Amino acid sequence: MSLKKLLVYGTILVSLSFFYIDKVQAQSPADLDNAVANMPLIHTMLNELNDRYCRFDSSQFTGGYIVLKNFNDDMIFFDLNVFEGNETDGQIMQMTKTGLMTIKYGKAYYNELAPDGSNLFTMKLIPGDNDDVELIIDNYTEPEFHWKHSWINSRSGDIGGLTTDSALVFLENLPSAATSLNKYNGAKDRSYKLVEAPDMIGSYFYQYKAFTNKGKFIGRYWFTKDLHAVYRVDPDMSEPVLIFGNKNSEDDKALKKCWKK
Repeated sequence: MSLKKLLVYGTILVSLSFFYIDKVQAQSPADLDNAVANMPLIHTMLNELNDRYCRFDSSQFTGGYIVLKNFNDDMIFFDLNVFEGNETDGQIMQMTKTGLMTIKYGKAYYNELAPDGSNLFTMKLIPGDNDDVELIIDNYTEPEFHWKHSWINSRSGDIGGLTTDSALVFLENLPSAATSLNKYNGAKDRSYKLVEAPDMIGSYFYQYKAFTNKGKFIGRYWFTKDLHAVYRVDPDMSEPVLIFGNKNSEDDKALKKCWKK
């Protein structure tokens, strides 16, 4: 090979090398490094979303709430009730949904799929800087349901009520050894039912009882009003058993007051 050809090939290789280095640098800027470094912090922020949040732009025709509760290190429980309309025609669209969101890449995600694998419903939650969150909702069965709103913490310390669907989400995602909602009691196809007590217990606990479809008693559960703990409280138990969350001093007082031996 001639010296001229060697010089040409050498120039091409050097040019390609610099191009490759530039591409790598372009894909690895300092802000990307910062974003990666901040992932644990954002993850922690998501884990600390424990309250009832209200729409920032609430009005007569727009509003709603979302209850957020850390379920474990990688999941957030949510109970969503949102509505939107306009004064012109007076029509209001409302949507309710409850479930568990998965924490991933600094955001929390929830997704429902159709039997063919297509998206039915997606939701993405992004934590803000001032104890607020941004929620992006897509309901693919109704194209007009594409919402992106800011939600602010109500700081109420109370979720404002617990629905049966929400109680089911909690209990069905706890170990069956703690809830007794296992395949022998119909948990596989949900052939059991939860019955809500008409009133709170001691103004502190939401109570649910589980029965098989044949009416056999399975278990009784008390949920604290801010969902920081769930207790198994069957009548034949010697004392309440914590099956979710952490007990605090207020729980001790309420349990001593409400527990009937």
